[in-house]
Amino acid sequence: MRTEQVVRLLGETKLFGGLDESVRASIAERMLARHFSKGDFVFHQGDPGESLYVVAEGVIRVFVTSEDGEEMVLAHLGSCDMFGELAVIDGGPRSASAKAVEPTTLVALTQPAFVHVLQQTPELIQALHRSLGGLLRRVLVQAS
Repeated sequence: MRTEQVVRLLGETKLFGGLDESVRASIAERMLARHFSKGDFVFHQGDPGESLYVVAEGVIRVFVTSEDGEEMVLAHLGSCDMFGELAVIDGGPRSASAKAVEPTTLVALTQPAFVHVLQQTPELIQALHRSLGGLLRRVLVQAS
């Protein structure tokens, strides 16, 4: 993907959408496009959390697997949706698995690049708080 496409994509996300275009361009330059075929795993529950992802095109299913092997779907994510941010923030393992439902293109921001961007962009911290608050609310609604 070209940098201009990633800048536009970031502008549609909840986390990066409120940032100035020049800041989004700086972030976009640090992001890598990754392509997945239908059925490919982006990551497995328990894997190290090395990147956060934004869906450029396609659909991702995020789910957890019980010890019995049963899956509980947490979300289906499409264009402009972001996922994988928790492990990038806290350095812990992935709390869920993510799998492509159809051919999918993602853009990834690595944990070191994310930390750099956070240090350089104070307004991103407020956006991150809002994003995490929204994620927590969705989980609480699903649990009830």
